[in-house]
Amino acid sequence: MNPTVFADIIDLLRNNADLQALLGGPYVYRAHGVQPAHIPSVTLLENNESSKLRVGYNSHRNRDNSPTLQVDIWIDTNQETAPCTGEDADMIAEQIDEILFAPGAVTGTYGWTRTSSTTQNDADIGGIHIARRYSFAYKVTDS
Repeated sequence: MNPTVFADIIDLLRNNADLQALLGGPYVYRAHGVQPAHIPSVTLLENNESSKLRVGYNSHRNRDNSPTLQVDIWIDTNQETAPCTGEDADMIAEQIDEILFAPGAVTGTYGWTRTSSTTQNDADIGGIHIARRYSFAYKVTDS
């Protein structure tokens, strides 16, 4: 995925006041390994990406890239204060949908859809882990 697009997505989520209120701070990170940097938090990971040449590519050098973004929501159900329940995790997930699906939210991207969502009990963190995948597209102009 284009590093600028990925950074814009992270910044968009990290700087959203409603999401910060649900998480207790700007705890949105690029995923590194399996364990999140902070709980509660949201981690993002590029899952895969495909590319399709546009009509007239030989003249204009334009193609459409279609990545799949995995967004993981991590909640510790052993803590005393929110977010600590499955309902809290669902509210965070719905807030992320609202942010990403807003028209023009991520500059230069289009066609956002959620392709899957799973909820797992995660023994490693003693909590809940929601994994959502989103697909979208953006234009690339080759030199």
